[in-house]
Amino acid sequence: MTKQALIVFDADDTLWATEVLYDRARSEIARLVEWAGLDPLQWDRDCRRLDLERVQRSGFAWHRFPGSCALAVLAQHRARRLRTIGLALLVIAIAMRVFLRRAQVDPAARTVLASLSDQADLVLATKGQRWIQRRRIRASGLRESFTMCLIVDDKDSSTFAAIAARYPDHPVRISVGNSPASDLLPAQAVGYLTVLVESHAWTHETRSGALDVSPTAIASSLASVEPIALDLVAEPTMSLVSA
Repeated sequence: MTKQALIVFDADDTLWATEVLYDRARSEIARLVEWAGLDPLQWDRDCRRLDLERVQRSGFAWHRFPGSCALAVLAQHRARRLRTIGLALLVIAIAMRVFLRRAQVDPAARTVLASLSDQADLVLATKGQRWIQRRRIRASGLRESFTMCLIVDDKDSSTFAAIAARYPDHPVRISVGNSPASDLLPAQAVGYLTVLVESHAWTHETRSGALDVSPTAIASSLASVEPIALDLVAEPTMSLVSA
């Protein structure tokens, strides 16, 4: 059967959970800095603020998050004149666990991908450090579900246009992901239908401006993507739906 549709899936916090790994690391570090006599709530606020600020310089490089965690410790070090260089190194080690721990694959992932692959060519498009994303793709066991896996520094409209150019005979193009900034806005700019998967998302991905975009459909979970995507393949002009 000739496939008429192209479906581009996001990876982090769409097919598998990664933001919870960052939450876990922040919780572990907060307990450590409290034990060391620092204010854990202030550390958490500083860490989140610094991490958002440092995206502009470091993008999604692996060292951004550990560096933000350490700088938040050193900010209190300067204010309170504590000797915390050793503490900062411990914080970096804990933050690095985010990239070594296995991300939990959504239980519905295999079923959803298997069903949709009968009707469409599936592409995985994820952003971030290549060695980290390759490791997560391999650990997920989902690689064979996709005709192509793409790792980029960041997603923009040129990313989705380049993918579409590889599948010129697919009139229906759909982007599925949890990020308005990365999965919806740039995809819609080049003619994709979009499905927003409601999940735990990093603040950077829901930043002002990106939230102004309206998805073609909203899925309450990855499992809900299957019927929505099948409907979009059959009726690509359908209006906003939720499931």
